[in-house]
Amino acid sequence: MKSIMSFVRTSFLALSTLLIASCSAPVRAPWNVPENVNVMNVNGYPMAYVDEGRGPLLVIVHGTLADYRTMAPLSALSDAFTVRRVSLRHFFPEKWDGSGATFSARQHALDLAAMLERAGPPVDLMGWSSGGLVAYEVARTRPELVRRLILVEAVTGSLLGRETEAAIAARKKRTSDFAATLRADVARGAAAAVDAINGAGAWERMPPENRQIVSDNVWSVVGAGMDDPRPVECAEFGALKMPVLLIQGERTAPRFKEIVAAQARCLPTARLVTIPNAGHPSHRENPTAMNEAVRQFLK
Repeated sequence: MKSIMSFVRTSFLALSTLLIASCSAPVRAPWNVPENVNVMNVNGYPMAYVDEGRGPLLVIVHGTLADYRTMAPLSALSDAFTVRRVSLRHFFPEKWDGSGATFSARQHALDLAAMLERAGPPVDLMGWSSGGLVAYEVARTRPELVRRLILVEAVTGSLLGRETEAAIAARKKRTSDFAATLRADVARGAAAAVDAINGAGAWERMPPENRQIVSDNVWSVVGAGMDDPRPVECAEFGALKMPVLLIQGERTAPRFKEIVAAQARCLPTARLVTIPNAGHPSHRENPTAMNEAVRQFLK
């Protein structure tokens, strides 16, 4: 009996050592990763992120057509926080081509939760656009991981009404057509996607570095368009217990304003801030006001 117990104890210790070593060992991605970017193995995927500053951890999640670079204007908060800008699965630095079936809001939320588990939770969590939906799903399903939640025009469109079967079919047909456009001309597809979200002429007004980011992540439009995220219900949104800040741009598209208004109705305890002189990408168009709004909420 003693020999059996000794074998079990020795085997357990060996397995524990192996698991600890595998978690702490450097992760190598099968694609090029910029020098200043860290990589963490989450659910078998090499998830990229950048940490800046010192202090309480603030994790920031980008939206569609974006990645960790998009949220760089929020790095100004690194004087008071450790600002972690993440790149979700299949976004840059991965060079994704739309293949496979692992691009979904659900998978992104699972990945983000796995990262937060290893970050000494609870942490402050911020999500923009479709990244706001991911952040919300983590806060809803794993509230112990989130101290405070910031949603910047989070895409919870189902609060305005669920898609019909016909609408879903039409969306997926448009997405399929868009994928064909990308295969023929990535630049044309990127311009069309930006103008569709932010209004005609948005692509022309966009700085070259932001155009590059969009082009690097343009297949995310296809991933999002083919996804069927779980509908968000008003009652569950209103059941969030942590402090919540809702942010919208003064000049954002009417639909985004309607979505944020619905969020505020469902969760009347949430704080609502409008960023002046800014549209949907308010972190880029008025970073000073955005950073101040976040700073005031988290102080």
